[in-house]
Amino acid sequence: MATFVNSKTRLADDLHDDSTAGIARAGVWLNRAMHEIVAYRKTWSWLFDQKSVAQVAAAVHVTLSTINSLAGQILSVYNIDQDEIITPLHPLDFFDAFPDPSQEDAGDPEFWTTGRAATVEGVYFNRPANTTENLWYTFLLKVKDLSADADTPPWEVNINTPGEWDHVWFEGARYYGELYNDQFERATQALLTFRQGRRRMSAHESTRQAHGITFDQLGRSGLVGKPLFPERFIYIGR
Repeated sequence: MATFVNSKTRLADDLHDDSTAGIARAGVWLNRAMHEIVAYRKTWSWLFDQKSVAQVAAAVHVTLSTINSLAGQILSVYNIDQDEIITPLHPLDFFDAFPDPSQEDAGDPEFWTTGRAATVEGVYFNRPANTTENLWYTFLLKVKDLSADADTPPWEVNINTPGEWDHVWFEGARYYGELYNDQFERATQALLTFRQGRRRMSAHESTRQAHGITFDQLGRSGLVGKPLFPERFIYIGR
């Protein structure tokens, strides 16, 4: 498993600059390459997560941090107790139909959207629940810069073979290091290797998804067989 500290040290050694500043620069390049891999494809399986959260009675809002400290985009919300999907609405349509959800009659939530209360992002429901209900969220994780020595890139944790794609990540970082050293031929070769590896990562992911690999089979916690949906807001007539 490629920890951040080991990867920085290895890259700095390969670039013949294992000074403190050289190792710090290697960390910047590794983070840059990691984010380029993440941005290449939105549907990486290792960016998805799921979690059950108790929605307390009378509440119409839950913060993303309550769902997961790294929760980013919410993809679907499933009511476990009622065994039904809650319908997503575009924020403009949601708040047009439900300007103040807390004033709606209590009952099972029928619609949800994302929004911001003050400076805190979260999920809104169209009405307060009568009782506490267990809701199952499917969402994309946010990817933050690696910083701690033991940090690892997101694919390390969430695929069956940790380290399988670290060489791609490393070549992406090497590209920036060779550019910094004015080694343009080496930088070009590293960039080509990185791009080819990234395409192979994506092709491998497509194959896994085409064969029906579920998040549970990928090692994620979750409800086996529960439906998972791509990002989709439903627009209603205005």
